[in-house]
Amino acid sequence: MIYNIQLNRNTVQRIMQKHNLQCRVKAKRRWKSQGESVIVAPNLLDRRFTASAPNQK
Repeated sequence: MIYNIQLNRNTVQRIMQKHNLQCRVKAKRRWKSQGESVIVAPNLLDRRFTASAPNQK
């Protein structure tokens, strides 16, 4: 059966706590970009942004 009942999640939480029910909480995803990066790209421009001709940098 499908019931199209719209409830606030706080209401659902309160009802679940009343009946001693707990939901499973997904573990938070850890980003791989935290900390130092293993691969460091070389600094090809070396802060020289002007080019002598088109498509040179």
